[in-house]
Amino acid sequence: MENVDKSLLEIALEKTSGDDFEKFINDFGSSIFGYTFIPLGGHKDGGADAFLDTIYEIKEKQSVFIQTSIQQDYKTKISNTIKRLKEFGRAIKLLYYFTSREIYNIDVIEDEFSEKFNVIIKIRDKKWILSIINNNQSTKSAFYSYLEKYTFFLKKIGSTSIASNINAQIPDEIILFLSKELDNTGNDEKILFKICDGLILWSLEGTDPDKNILMAEEEIKRKIFLCIPQTEKIIKGIVHMRLESLRKAPKKDRQIRYHANQKKYCLTYEIRKKIYEENVHDEKLLIDVKNMFKQRIRNHCKNISENDTEIGAEICLKTIQKMFEEEGYKLTIAINNISELESTRIASDTLDLNICEHSDIELDTYIFKNALIENLRLSFYESTQLERDLFRRYSILYTLLFTINTDPRVLEYFQNMTTELNLYIGSDILIRALSERYLAQENQTTRNTLKIIIEAGGKLILSEPVYKEVYFHLRNTNYEYVNHFQIFDEANELYILENSDRILIRAYAYNRKKDHKLTWKKFIESFCSFEGLIQDRAFEEVKLYLISQFKLIYETEDYLKGYYDEEELNKLKNQLLEWKKNEELAKNDAMMALSIYGKRDRNNEYTKIKEFGYSTWWFTGESYILKFTTALIKKKHSRYMMRPEFILKYMTFAPNYNEARKLYNNVFPSIMGIKLVRRVDKEIIDDLLKEAEKLKGMEEGRKFAKIHELSNKLKSDFRKKYFFNNSIR
Repeated sequence: MENVDKSLLEIALEKTSGDDFEKFINDFGSSIFGYTFIPLGGHKDGGADAFLDTIYEIKEKQSVFIQTSIQQDYKTKISNTIKRLKEFGRAIKLLYYFTSREIYNIDVIEDEFSEKFNVIIKIRDKKWILSIINNNQSTKSAFYSYLEKYTFFLKKIGSTSIASNINAQIPDEIILFLSKELDNTGNDEKILFKICDGLILWSLEGTDPDKNILMAEEEIKRKIFLCIPQTEKIIKGIVHMRLESLRKAPKKDRQIRYHANQKKYCLTYEIRKKIYEENVHDEKLLIDVKNMFKQRIRNHCKNISENDTEIGAEICLKTIQKMFEEEGYKLTIAINNISELESTRIASDTLDLNICEHSDIELDTYIFKNALIENLRLSFYESTQLERDLFRRYSILYTLLFTINTDPRVLEYFQNMTTELNLYIGSDILIRALSERYLAQENQTTRNTLKIIIEAGGKLILSEPVYKEVYFHLRNTNYEYVNHFQIFDEANELYILENSDRILIRAYAYNRKKDHKLTWKKFIESFCSFEGLIQDRAFEEVKLYLISQFKLIYETEDYLKGYYDEEELNKLKNQLLEWKKNEELAKNDAMMALSIYGKRDRNNEYTKIKEFGYSTWWFTGESYILKFTTALIKKKHSRYMMRPEFILKYMTFAPNYNEARKLYNNVFPSIMGIKLVRRVDKEIIDDLLKEAEKLKGMEEGRKFAKIHELSNKLKSDFRKKYFFNNSIR
């Protein structure tokens, strides 16, 4: 989805109706805070009906209310809202006031109202909305759904001319992540193994062979995935391999033992003793820091109760966790003395929301919040050695999660990138999708990948030349089965079919072993009429199936001719004949390669540089063609083929944005996260800091060009090793 032009947003905010602004904030604010806004009491609530404007409350948080307004008189609006809420018996701790207007001296006004009403007031004005409108796909979608229409008049003849787009600031962590991914040293695999090993050792804590407390592999997986569900996508396929590696390590390095009779595992005595000592140290570190927080809070509020002190320290730890989730990169750099620590508004919002979770706070809310702010300020700007030790561990933990593609900003970047894609799908991808027809849905990797692209807003294009290849492959496969494999199928000698060089025959044999009622005819009729395919009458039927099933856009061969020169096509076709002996297939490949460049040119992709790189690619794994098109790539100064593994890693097998946030909630600031840090080499943070140093002082224009270049390289890098579960591609 395109970034919102801030000039257009500013115009829309000036012209919007109150109703549309309210709807905009409902979607926009829910996305920013991660909570659901619901109308106060609905239509049946007497208190809610007393308001002329709709007041919202946060579903997941008690006593937090939302008000929106496009009026200039904000002071009267806020005062009346608080008074009426209290009159109708509402326990109010926090009020967010969203306005389309610009308000000056917000901090002073917030403090004034907070002290006056003993309620935390947070004002979010036009400047705040402008600053984070392009924060994620949902915030941008809110603009296009409710406010964009107020700028349509500008498209009329004679309207004021506005620049097409204002580029958002490029986050450094995106550049660093892309650079890291293009490094083919195998570090990803090593770090993934260490994370898995660390979780295995953590899960085995408490095992003791003398007490017959052992764990089977499935019990280990269950414990890990129950406690941290988000890791299932990341390590599920390698747990068995890592257990084997750990138990077969040299005796002096061995950390776990395998009891073959019971097929169960436990920690070695030496490791149990070491982990116990480490756990004591780690627990003490968290307790000592928490006690320090409590003492600071007591110093700020002399008469504070012990209950409030305990709650305050817990809230501070949760707020730090949120800061690492939202600004982990900046915090990591700052903690390691590369730059000054930057405070963020999001941390302040989190502090407010965390306070509102507790209905048992006895102290005045305004005083209580100021005590926590003072503690956090001292914690970062005048930190003790204990705090620095804890924060360094958190920074290593963040770097670890960042490295395995779980940083929410990085995930959001790839999700937004997918909305921009125009992918000409290759015949190999479609044939693989057909082969997955009878697999369990979670194992339909190719089909799920295509679905993810479509649901994210990307486009999948089926060209006529590619479709012909798919159809003739299906027809020829059927011919081969009938003439060479049917006899073995009828004799139930499926191992013969499993060794066929045709993926559809192998897929049929695999599923036939599980479902004895499955026949070849039924398998084929999943896609088209069996008789029609035999008689070569299923050409349209298969095409319509593919277009409908996978939501494809169909482009004819005549349509593609507008993207390339006929003379250039023939020249490239002749070069490809060295590899593809079939002239028609060589022509198809030449047509696809040239069409990619032609469509990019037609869409102005070479002049409109985007942080996501080029949008148009040939989505295929048939990389043999690349060595015959090096001259073409050099001439066009860009590659044309996207590797399927790119989408697999960064979209299909990656945690989604919400899963990543939950993962951060689970490991920050828990003792589990600190334990994980002990299992990972400290070099990973040194590498991050070295790369971060290179970005210091780099101009935004240079960063923009760099992220565009890195994105294109990563999409088209066929030399990179991708590690999926227990296989390398």
